[in-house]
Amino acid sequence: MLEVTYGDYKLTDYMAVTSKFNRGIGLNRSNYLKDKKETGKLFLRSSLEENIITMPFILRYDLNAKRRELAKILGTLTPQRLVFSDEPDKYYMAIPDNRIDLEEIVFLGKGQIDWIVPDGVAYSTEERQFHALDNTLSIENNGSHKSPASFTADFTEDTDYLGLLTDKKIIQLGTVEDTDASTMAESTVIFLSLIHI
Repeated sequence: MLEVTYGDYKLTDYMAVTSKFNRGIGLNRSNYLKDKKETGKLFLRSSLEENIITMPFILRYDLNAKRRELAKILGTLTPQRLVFSDEPDKYYMAIPDNRIDLEEIVFLGKGQIDWIVPDGVAYSTEERQFHALDNTLSIENNGSHKSPASFTADFTEDTDYLGLLTDKKIIQLGTVEDTDASTMAESTVIFLSLIHI
């Protein structure tokens, strides 16, 4: 049975997720096209949008008590971590969309939560550390979407600057005071296009 955790709460203590549960494949996208004089259309661009995870559920017995508890849990005004037990190493930052209707029949309740995932992706729960070898840092990330990297540098000696080189950018933080050193454009922003789950 699929278990679902939202924020600090285990939703499946109150409900059971049905078989029509749908996470989809990949990101939701919008394609922009322009009419051509000839047959067909001209492709302009694509944009990646928010994703929606549809999660039908059923409640059994004690419907009023469960409905009230779920209203407290799902009444958040900001996205929370959403974790499914078949992928415990990943989470979505999600929030319910619209009102959640509940069809009540005696001791049984049926409904569906439409989770909006604003950035459309899942994140790995694992933080990975990489160590530089011969002043080279190689980062392996096996996800399916681009993601910025977060850097923390621990120095063994005093230094006034940190320089980073990617295949597209040279980035310097601090000031090079050594006159023999080559100068680089100063920057306070570090960005790498990486793949993230």
